Amino acid sequence: MLKLARKFCAAGKLEAEFVSADLASFTPDRKYDLVIASYVFNEMSERDRNAALDKLLSATAKVLLIVEPGTPAHHELQRRIREYLASKGAKLFSPCPEGAVCGLGGGDWCHFSVRVPRGKLHKFLKGGEAPYEDEKFTYSAFCVGEGGRAARARVLRRPQISDGRAELKLCTAEGIKEVAFRKKDGAVYKAARKASAGDEFGELG
Repeated sequence: MLKLARKFCAAGKLEAEFVSADLASFTPDRKYDLVIASYVFNEMSERDRNAALDKLLSATAKVLLIVEPGTPAHHELQRRIREYLASKGAKLFSPCPEGAVCGLGGGDWCHFSVRVPRGKLHKFLKGGEAPYEDEKFTYSAFCVGEGGRAARARVLRRPQISDGRAELKLCTAEGIKEVAFRKKDGAVYKAARKASAGDEFGELG
């Protein structure tokens, strides 16, 4: 991860300081515009997790991003993280629409995916020949202070496309909605056809 982060910074000509430390004992000494914690909280007890969240939040000047694997267990973990940080004054602005209460149930959970290329070692370790892997993840993005406009609706699953019809499963402030658009709906139909899971969707018709 550090190697990849250094490449991103070099490509963007950004200055950054990299520190290897135990999150449970490390205390940041200043604030940062963007703070990211990725795939770490599933390894902590609730007490240590909350203590670490306090430290990360205190070090955040603008945005705190929490990323975890896209499993049902980690969806529940994200829910607890959201509740805790909300109690500390952080505002969740993505992926959930503003004011939304999670309506997923019945074995469903909030997650998205990104296609990751596989190298030779990756394919060997996974015992597969496909040149890529679809990595599922779940995330929460919080803002501190002003800003952080939440989406009106978020696309939860890949759109179901049939002849002249596009169906979307959306997370909205009013709950989970399954909506369908037809060619006669014009621009909103075209937008629905092009949507991907995780996209903000601003038009409900």
